[in-house]
Amino acid sequence: PRLLFFGAASLYAALFYALKTKATRVGEVTSILEEEVKKEQEFRNLRSTVADTELLQEKLNELFISTEEIVPTIEHIESLGTHARVSVAFDTVNVEQGGGTVPYLKLQFRAGGDFSSLFYFLSLLESLPLKISFERVSLQKSGGEKGRPGQISGAWSGAFTMNIYSFVDEGKP
Repeated sequence: PRLLFFGAASLYAALFYALKTKATRVGEVTSILEEEVKKEQEFRNLRSTVADTELLQEKLNELFISTEEIVPTIEHIESLGTHARVSVAFDTVNVEQGGGTVPYLKLQFRAGGDFSSLFYFLSLLESLPLKISFERVSLQKSGGEKGRPGQISGAWSGAFTMNIYSFVDEGKP
């Protein structure tokens, strides 16, 4: 009977130890699974947020110019000139480094027409949905020098240097 008791007690102790080890392991696995479920839920929420804000992201992208959009931007400015009844000629278009590493687009151009048209053109430029600043705006009466090389036609001429800060140089890291 004592041998049977010690055998049963040993078997009970071994089973208790095995059960306790399994319970600990099950607790660890449960904790890991709960963390994974939480990460999955966070990922789903993030994916849902990205999908829900897709239209806003597209609108935000419209507020920036990339290197591929330089020519369409120039064409848009020229179309604003046509709308304002001024002739526009671009002298230089450069990507500059502002503040050391932040690139911006620097446009130098001239426009010609009557005074009210030039002023209207300037107001159209100011209303572009971009972060811009004018480094230089110069309006002057042309004084009959039409036809001279490099001269733009119109009773008034304007020289503009415009910086576009909402520019993303995708070629730079």
